[in-house]
Amino acid sequence: MNSRKLFALLILCVSFSCTKKTDPGEDHLITSDTLISSTVLYIDTARIYSTDLTGANRKLVVGNSGSDIKKIISASILPGSGNVLYAYLPKSSNVTKIAVASLDGSTTKLIKEVTATVQFVKGISYDRIYYGTHTAFPGSFEFRWMKADASSDTRNNYTPLAPVLLREEEISSEGRGFLVNGSKVSTFIPLFNNNVSQNESRTVVSSTSDFVVAPILSAKANKTAYVVKSTVTDQYHIKIKDISVDGPEETVYTLTIPSTGVGGIVNPVIHLCWVNGTKSLLISYGRFSSPSGAASDFTSCQVLDISLAAIIKSWTFTGDGNITMIAD
Repeated sequence: MNSRKLFALLILCVSFSCTKKTDPGEDHLITSDTLISSTVLYIDTARIYSTDLTGANRKLVVGNSGSDIKKIISASILPGSGNVLYAYLPKSSNVTKIAVASLDGSTTKLIKEVTATVQFVKGISYDRIYYGTHTAFPGSFEFRWMKADASSDTRNNYTPLAPVLLREEEISSEGRGFLVNGSKVSTFIPLFNNNVSQNESRTVVSSTSDFVVAPILSAKANKTAYVVKSTVTDQYHIKIKDISVDGPEETVYTLTIPSTGVGGIVNPVIHLCWVNGTKSLLISYGRFSSPSGAASDFTSCQVLDISLAAIIKSWTFTGDGNITMIAD
């Protein structure tokens, strides 16, 4: 892989089981908690590749040699469809485009062109898409939703009191709500019929230390996971909290990333993603030698089994850049 490029890694549940499609006005989707994650999707600037959960069997999903893609901004899975949803800047214009592609890369389809800057796209149950735009960040922000065919495009009623930058992994893929994160505090804002329930928003995480990784949200919006730095040099605590019952935070694993020596990383960029429902987390971090990369650059990926509090899989990409993870 080209070490001159920054990569974004996505772990996505592509085995969707026991899914009941109902009207969004009902008590949301009933989704199995036994989802099995089998595919890693990651972005190489203008391409999306897939591998299995060992980093093997790499395939090109989006961005062949004749592609008009200049830069992929955001990507997600459309639950239940097996399709990848992504937003990108084209080479030919300044209009952001939103498209879908099959996981095997055999088909792609443009579904929307957006003149504003797209902040995120998120595939949601019931064949819906959430996306966020701004005209001059931190200016006018719009949280929008539409059907998977781009019909019924509507702005919801969310009006942030301060500038907000949402990530895909902060949004429930069942459309149950989203997190607004600060440096130490995370607020959950529930959604119903695609609109926010402002009076029901609540603080779900209040940390005594700054987040190294701000909280990410599970599909059912019942759990968060995040990272804070330990008082021990080169150690980072991975924490989980059950926010459905306002449970206590729990340190499920302590990650050690050497800052010196061979492979050492000073101030590593760490990312988390839910795997197999909420049974596991994918942890990733990497080293990128700015601005042009180096042969020694790498990205480390580890699957943490939460019940065992142990790493059960790990692999490394060489020559990669920093990773930004997006989870479904």
